[in-house]
Amino acid sequence: MNHYFQSVTGAFTFPNLYKKVSTIFDNAEFVEVGVNYGQSACFMGVEIINQNKNIKLNLIDSWDENFEMGVYDSFMNTIQPIKQEMGDKLNIIRDLSVNAAKRFNDNSLDFIFIDACHDYEYVKEDLHTWYPKLKKNGIFAGHDYYDGHHGVEQAVNEFFYGNMDKLYSQEYCWIYYNK
Repeated sequence: MNHYFQSVTGAFTFPNLYKKVSTIFDNAEFVEVGVNYGQSACFMGVEIINQNKNIKLNLIDSWDENFEMGVYDSFMNTIQPIKQEMGDKLNIIRDLSVNAAKRFNDNSLDFIFIDACHDYEYVKEDLHTWYPKLKKNGIFAGHDYYDGHHGVEQAVNEFFYGNMDKLYSQEYCWIYYNK
């Protein structure tokens, strides 16, 4: 399947991360929290399909229509080709991050990517809510880790304080390898 993420609205800056994650994992389960129009989700879906990987991709967003008129409908149209290919390996969850997390067991996810609300308190809550869901040797990551998003940077640095040697930064993302 040809990549078409470039035609989707968004600020997707981390193709190398998503390509690497989809390459190193198989027989795995991924979560992306904060999907919006689905630009990064489309990239990941196409990578999973093209690499013929057995990966379940869970896409979670509230798609709050009070703030995002028409975004959910646009996303559903955009993701349709991937949904046709992946079938039940693509799971779309329209809910708040903390509510959606309750659907997953602790130590059950191989890759978790956080790109939801960027306010400090929400990022902090997402980190504490989702981290227990990560498997040993899994990857926990998120977007907008740079000076412009102080809430993200502060929450991530506080959460990983004492483990900063396991925290990496690339493509405006923070990346934590759960070794």
